[in-house]
Amino acid sequence: MRVIWKVAVGLAFLVGLRPAEPLCAQDYRAQALRILRTVPLVDGHNDLPDAIRERGGLDSVDFAVLQPKLMTDIPKLRAGAVGAQFWAAYVPVTTLHGGEHPAVYALEQIDLVHRLCRKYGQTLARRRRSRTSSGTSQRYAAA
Repeated sequence: MRVIWKVAVGLAFLVGLRPAEPLCAQDYRAQALRILRTVPLVDGHNDLPDAIRERGGLDSVDFAVLQPKLMTDIPKLRAGAVGAQFWAAYVPVTTLHGGEHPAVYALEQIDLVHRLCRKYGQTLARRRRSRTSSGTSQRYAAA
């Protein structure tokens, strides 16, 4: 009798834990966006500077509108609630054996990031070093 009672109590407990209705994708998205309003999502790597370079440079890409062939643009950053992003100054190994010097290739991409942040200063901010996260947190809170 005790075993039946314990099983009945256990089943009642499990039934009580089950949500009344199953959650849908929109509910999960809303929950994720609530979390992202308080904790910035940081994209750890992005080859955007090289991708813009391949498309003719900063003047040939409007970063403020959706760019289907790029990993990142401002609408995608906003839709994904991205709070910070690391952009890589990618240097292909092919530069070692001809063409532009690898250092020049990397410096051009770093310069592109600086110009990108200046051009879209209302949305993007550059962080040079991070002894604390206060600068990123302040910029995130302002957005």
